[in-house]
Amino acid sequence: MSHRLDLGVTIERVRVRAGATAEPRPRPAFVTGYLGAAAGAALHDHRVVIRELHIDVEAELDAAGARHLAREVAGELARRLAELQARRAPHIARTPSAGGPVHVETLRVHLRGDPARHPPSHQISLALMTAFEGRLRDA
Repeated sequence: MSHRLDLGVTIERVRVRAGATAEPRPRPAFVTGYLGAAAGAALHDHRVVIRELHIDVEAELDAAGARHLAREVAGELARRLAELQARRAPHIARTPSAGGPVHVETLRVHLRGDPARHPPSHQISLALMTAFEGRLRDA
């Protein structure tokens, strides 16, 4: 039985933590968890699953501001991940064993300072993608 390639993208949870303690040096976006093919994964499974997108914000945000930030960044990140999957598709279609599912426990970014001075969501998602793709290449 032949299965269609599953190149889906899922961000299971987005968490915004307002009032996060500032660190002396800002941390870059980073990825934790396992990347690469899972032992026993089906050959058609090439999904990208982010278990948690975690956004630490130094400033205080109300609930509506936190939800808006979460929606904006997650939406932009999902769009960029879908573009990555589209670029991976031709290679995977030729050699299904070359891909495999990508599971990330936490993709995290820390935003410092006043929310009015935070970068726009497309720049935040670009920083997250840069960290993600860097780890994906290293895996």
